[in-house]
Amino acid sequence: MVNIRFQIPEKDDGIILRVKGHAREDIPGRDIVCASISTLVYLIAQRVKDMMDAGILEDTSELSLEDGNAVISCFPKENYRNFAAGDFLMIQRGFELLEANYPEYIRIKEKLVTGKTA
Repeated sequence: MVNIRFQIPEKDDGIILRVKGHAREDIPGRDIVCASISTLVYLIAQRVKDMMDAGILEDTSELSLEDGNAVISCFPKENYRNFAAGDFLMIQRGFELLEANYPEYIRIKEKLVTGKTA
């Protein structure tokens, strides 16, 4: 089971995505759920890296991608918060579609809802 958490820190100035676990829908290399989750994780990780390179994130933003465990924290500068939130909401929608189709393999434990966690 893969557990997904989108979190807003107390200061409400960033977004943290935590992805933990393995889908185990099929053997490694043929697990379409895992491949789909990984694609979404790598996509948002690249977007955060792009934002880091562009200088629109605070230095506290970080990427940690390990087998079965990813933490992506994004702390945009004030004028770029909505820009970054849009990227994370799009990724969340991808996870929601996967959860709807493969509920036995993926669970979203916390979601972003108009800038807050549900």
